[in-house]
Amino acid sequence: MHMTVAFNSASAHTCGIALCALVSGSCLAVAPATGVSTALLALFSGLFLQKASSATSLRDGVRFTSDCVLKMGIVLLGCRIAFDDLISLGWGPISVAIVALATSLGSGLLLAKLLNRPMAFAVLTGTSVGICGAAAATTISNVLPKRSFTNRNGINPEDVALTAITVTVLSALGMILLPLVFSATGVEDTTAGYYIGGVVHGYGQAIGAGYALSDQAGYVTTITKLTRVALLMPFAFLVALLFRPHNETATGERCSGWKLIPPFLIAFLGVVTLQSLGLIPDGLRLVLASGSQFFILMGLAALGMRTSFRALRTVGPDVLLFVILQTIVLLVAMAGLLLIVGT
Repeated sequence: MHMTVAFNSASAHTCGIALCALVSGSCLAVAPATGVSTALLALFSGLFLQKASSATSLRDGVRFTSDCVLKMGIVLLGCRIAFDDLISLGWGPISVAIVALATSLGSGLLLAKLLNRPMAFAVLTGTSVGICGAAAATTISNVLPKRSFTNRNGINPEDVALTAITVTVLSALGMILLPLVFSATGVEDTTAGYYIGGVVHGYGQAIGAGYALSDQAGYVTTITKLTRVALLMPFAFLVALLFRPHNETATGERCSGWKLIPPFLIAFLGVVTLQSLGLIPDGLRLVLASGSQFFILMGLAALGMRTSFRALRTVGPDVLLFVILQTIVLLVAMAGLLLIVGT
């Protein structure tokens, strides 16, 4: 009997995981032909499959994918980052990354105070805009307090889903429009690369926009964007510690700071260190990078499956307002920084 229960449990996980994997693979196959971001396709596919995926045979697997599989994708994202790459352009990318996060987060916190929204909500949207879009939203959501009947200062899964959708759409617009703007205005490629890497939310869209302009712009964009991505894990550590009083155990005891730091953050830093030391062969690194993309897409699809359109409508206006205003502030701040520095 125990074996039967275990088999049924494993089967339930397998079916849900397989569905998310199928959606992820389909998005990777369809995206090049449609020109639509794979992240956006995964999220919307999950949303449209929400009712079907709520079936008992799929529910556990979808939940597992939105948590564990997504975290695995984030861990493997570390194979794209090496410390040597981050310092190859000097202080330029670091300055851009710090200004991007500071302005996005600062404007979000100010807006939250004015609109009486939880600080956690501002941190969610600010991190997404200031660091790396949908990947940042899903990562930081794991260390932010969750909204419940006893905690009204947390975030909902719907907040995460709509934030990811909004920043992905804005990233797609940036990928299309920014190369056209810089081509028409004749801005120097290095400066354009800094700007694109500093304002486009999604990693893939930023790189695409940079290389659409020129190889030099693409290189500078890549390093700048990687520097922004590298801020994600240190910032997540800090957020976990700052929100420690709001993350309590079921018994009411408060966890220590180290217990609140998710293991996947430490694993991510481990992968970055291995990559920086040259211990990951090029062939394996390409496999891990592809796996990272696939797992993150699975997680985004699962996140969509766990989100209802009715719930999205209740949080939509606030998310749109926060993300769009934070993006506008980021665009202006980055232009000001580059004018002052004169790159």
